[in-house]
Amino acid sequence: MRSDIEIRNDAWARLWQGKWFWKLLAGTILLNVCTQVVYAVLDGVLRRLGVFNLTALQAALEASHKTGAALPEFTPAVVFQLVSSTLLLFFFLFIMAGISTYGSSVLLLRAVDGDDKSWMKAAFGGFSVPFGLAWLWLSVAFVFALWYVLAGLPCAAVLYGAYLIMPPSECTTTGATCFYALAITLALGLFLAVFCVPFYRYRYLFRLKADHPEWSAWRCMRECAALVDGFKWRCFVHDCSYWRILLALLVPIVVVFAAVAFGVAGALAARGASGGVPVSVIVAALVGVLAYLALIPLALVAFFYVGLGQTFLYREISLGKNTTTTNNERNSPQ
Repeated sequence: MRSDIEIRNDAWARLWQGKWFWKLLAGTILLNVCTQVVYAVLDGVLRRLGVFNLTALQAALEASHKTGAALPEFTPAVVFQLVSSTLLLFFFLFIMAGISTYGSSVLLLRAVDGDDKSWMKAAFGGFSVPFGLAWLWLSVAFVFALWYVLAGLPCAAVLYGAYLIMPPSECTTTGATCFYALAITLALGLFLAVFCVPFYRYRYLFRLKADHPEWSAWRCMRECAALVDGFKWRCFVHDCSYWRILLALLVPIVVVFAAVAFGVAGALAARGASGGVPVSVIVAALVGVLAYLALIPLALVAFFYVGLGQTFLYREISLGKNTTTTNNERNSPQ
């Protein structure tokens, strides 16, 4: 298997070969625009049908807020409206998210394979299986919710143990403060360590779905878990190898926040003073705008670059697994 630097070099070269950066950008924008338009149309149709007809409830809540009266009574009809609206809203959100993620995975795989034939049509292939992609998203969300609860158990145990050892009422010294800071850090570390397991276990879920559209959601999850078995640490190390471009992203972000803070502070200091807007505030605003404008293309390049690198690694792992499986089958007794 190739090293991280070789994979990153291939990803960077492929990003600019064959105009794949512009293809990925165009495909991503069109996917998001189309999914948002479809979602808006569905939302409008359902409102017309009365499924999302919560106008009366909203008016009653606004009236009670203005007058200070008690909240209106939630009748069974209103409760049904709330529940049905929420469920349908999340269902269609999962459909649109599945289509968008599937399309992005198809584009990345096409770029890695160098296959630019009908790439735009392939990116929109998720619209032909919307319910399957929604079920895939729902299955993953359910599994992540279970792992979220599981990851919270050691975190809560550490914090509770710290509470028993030293109650907050006794935290009057610097040592006690450091003790609680260490306990919170340990709890968060345990939480992230446990929660990273499902994150990497199902890392290539939609890439597998893009390679095998006929697979069911549960088979994709099962095959993805088998694919990354023994490679989770490799995936984590590969992700960490992108620290340079992530650090480069951090620079304009810090500049934007610093410009906003400096501009707000200058505006507050000049409040009530004559002479108009201070020059420092104008300069801070210009610097913030320029940094934000620089952040957008840098973020797009980083997003596609990291995505291509992860997809190259996915291809490396899948080819290695297939080779191992083939050799095992060849060497097995007949």
